[in-house]
Amino acid sequence: METALYYTLSTVAQTLAGTLAILVAVMLAQTSRVTDAQHAGTAHPLHQASRRVRHRLRMAIGLSLVDIGVCFGALPFTPLIARHSGVAVLVLAVTIVLGVVCLVYYWRLIELLFSFRQKIRRQPSSATVQSFCLTFSHRLVGPLSYTLASSFAT
Repeated sequence: METALYYTLSTVAQTLAGTLAILVAVMLAQTSRVTDAQHAGTAHPLHQASRRVRHRLRMAIGLSLVDIGVCFGALPFTPLIARHSGVAVLVLAVTIVLGVVCLVYYWRLIELLFSFRQKIRRQPSSATVQSFCLTFSHRLVGPLSYTLASSFAT
């Protein structure tokens, strides 16, 4: 039982810490895109839901830190916890339930992020490729002639 406790507590802590680090990095990248869009004077769909994003991110970080703290706090006492099966079951149940709740919050953040990516793709922008373009010789080329060879051939 002691070995199972060691492995479970360390695996839960490492998994949550790694996943949270990746999630925070992605969310920071998205936040910088929202800030860039604000400075450019355009509306970014994620800005409209920034309160929801911040709330979910805070909850995910808070619950993850609590769960990682429980795991780190219980690891030194694993031999003592393993002697009392009731305490061992309680510690494992708390860490696993908190871990699942954290994963649900991660999923909801990722889902929110991808729902806004879909909205961004549907919005027309000035940066989209037009149906016609000019080649190096300033000749207008239609959409069927977009190959690299045709632009260099002229």
